[in-house]
Amino acid sequence: VILLDGAEQLSWLGWRRFLLRSRHCRGLLITIHQPGRLPTLYTCRSSPALLDILLTQLCPDAPPAWRVAAHHLYQEKDGDLRQVFLALYDQVATGQLKFPDAARRLG
Repeated sequence: VILLDGAEQLSWLGWRRFLLRSRHCRGLLITIHQPGRLPTLYTCRSSPALLDILLTQLCPDAPPAWRVAAHHLYQEKDGDLRQVFLALYDQVATGQLKFPDAARRLG
């Protein structure tokens, strides 16, 4: 089984080469941001609720300002949770968002 994450990054020639080289494998799992290269079997969607769940799991003591910033970024990044968390990381690193006191003591 081959996992290809980000198939949209392959050129047309790269895609053709990939298909040729993978034709004898037992299975393919391919992620892509836009459909079209192969039939879509499952579509993943993010949501503000999923953002809240992930933020709670990653930082249970996140202050309310983090949630506000996360939801603003969710809209700004068109629901791309990876981009939301990268931006939150940058905001904490630059001091735009402050760490909770408990997290600071642990770090």
